[in-house]
Amino acid sequence: MKEMKQAVSIVVGGMIGGGKSSLTELVANKYDSIAYYESTDSLILEKFYTASPEEAQERRYPFLLQLEFLSKRFHVIKKALTEGNPILNVQDRSIYEDWYFCYVNHQMGKISAIEFKLYEDLLHEMMAELDELPKKAPDLMIYLKGSFDAFVERIGKRGREFEQDEELMNYFYTLWYGYD
Repeated sequence: MKEMKQAVSIVVGGMIGGGKSSLTELVANKYDSIAYYESTDSLILEKFYTASPEEAQERRYPFLLQLEFLSKRFHVIKKALTEGNPILNVQDRSIYEDWYFCYVNHQMGKISAIEFKLYEDLLHEMMAELDELPKKAPDLMIYLKGSFDAFVERIGKRGREFEQDEELMNYFYTLWYGYD
């Protein structure tokens, strides 16, 4: 029986508004491969951005958003590593970045220590599940780096109304500052 080659996995990572989806599409098209995009279809994302700090804490939007994204990212990874037998798959955002977003929200006091521990425990269990697949880490991660002003400009051009609030600039800056 002929042995099947394992697909090469590329992940495009970087700050919100960094051009990950655009580069994912370019790479996937260039190599006639499958692109897996970060889902922005969220029950919580807009609430996370628009709720008052008190409402966000009361309803636990930061923690719930991180759980939602972790679940979606895990689904995409499993799909990318098992779907068909493509030569290459390209993923928009990594599960490692999801941890970083959760960490930043924890450092900013938006996610409690208990919630952060639960998140990390769940992440470790999910990553252990991936051990059953041919591989769990990408072969290559392309990191899109840029100035804070460039990211803010791109977020603005994207036109998602709920991302435009001036009060989000501190959050965006904190994410950007620690990304490297």
